[in-house]
Amino acid sequence: MTGERKVHLTPVSRIVLILCAALIVAGTVLLFYETDDGARSRIAFSMFETLVMILLIWLPIFLNKIIRVRIPASMEIIFVSFCFSTLILGDVADFYGRFHWWDDLQHGMSGILLGVLGYMIINTFNRFEQNGRFRYSPAFVSIWVLCFALACGALWEIAEYCIDGWFGLNSQQFLASPGTFDKSVPLQGHAALADTMQDLMLDFAGGLLMAVLGYFDMRRLRRRFTDMSLEMEGDGYEYEIQAMSAATIDRFGSEEWERALLTNEIHGHTGIYSIIGVKMGVRAKELLADEGCSAPLGIVSYTGDTPPLSCLCDGLQVSTGATLGNGRIHLSPEAEKRAEADFHSGDKVLKIKLKEDFSALIQADISEGVEQFGHSPAYWEYIRRLSLRYWTECDRREIFDEHLT
Repeated sequence: MTGERKVHLTPVSRIVLILCAALIVAGTVLLFYETDDGARSRIAFSMFETLVMILLIWLPIFLNKIIRVRIPASMEIIFVSFCFSTLILGDVADFYGRFHWWDDLQHGMSGILLGVLGYMIINTFNRFEQNGRFRYSPAFVSIWVLCFALACGALWEIAEYCIDGWFGLNSQQFLASPGTFDKSVPLQGHAALADTMQDLMLDFAGGLLMAVLGYFDMRRLRRRFTDMSLEMEGDGYEYEIQAMSAATIDRFGSEEWERALLTNEIHGHTGIYSIIGVKMGVRAKELLADEGCSAPLGIVSYTGDTPPLSCLCDGLQVSTGATLGNGRIHLSPEAEKRAEADFHSGDKVLKIKLKEDFSALIQADISEGVEQFGHSPAYWEYIRRLSLRYWTECDRREIFDEHLT
């Protein structure tokens, strides 16, 4: 297990933090020298937004400390950059007033970024299902992402409305001339709603784009949108493994669980046959122990040395302690390769073979993955999810043919 990792601000966040600190200092100095009440109000509001920016910079640290969530560094950089362009450049530097397209740009980008954030939030729960399957369908996830983007956009418009009322500003562009600090005559009727509705439509467009792209990615199990998630810190294992630990241990016992975890580390990934090998090895030890066998196990494997069938040997080695290094596991020279092994202990020989229906099911699942994805990254995601399903659903007392002599 790995120790707790400290979370640090990215270089981009540090640079923005220094700039914000400089703005706070400058604003404080200006407040002492400015005598016009309107100007002082604008300076105070700019300082307030700068303080909000500082809090947003530290948000990833707070999330990690409070609810043990790590924001990916790439997402933190995008998030901080967007907040800086919205709050500091948009309001404090008045880019909204200087450039008529700045507000449209921010809302279009916000819809896309909120779509990405929506995927990260829901995939944090969607990918961590006990049986390795998606908990939520691609259609549901995409609709949720779109609704999330729109809801956040609506909350932003509510915040702008409140700020305009409290500080006498023009964030929602309801005055005749554009600009955050404009004091012209208010627009009337439909025209007064134009900026707000246009912003919401841009949020919708950005969210819809991400929802559609994500839908087709999830249908094809590609590792772009399906891998977007917040990292839940724990004791060093993948969070999805933690999520299924209690139920799996209750059903199959702690030994199988621990041996399977170690096999995953040695094997390099969670694989179907390596998990089956663990179950086979643990089952062999149980049956031979019932016969009073205490001598070290020797194994003859019939898998051959070609993956994926040979992956079963990794599970056998970890679960029994019979390894290539100590010379207690050997590969049979027989031409026919199969998920079968002979276990020798003293004068006892236990033959265990994966039942034909289970073997056919695994081969069909693997063939379907190759046919759909080739050996692309999506294929390995497909195998990982299948492996979790076999791990949690296959009982070692039911999936093997066993013969003891």
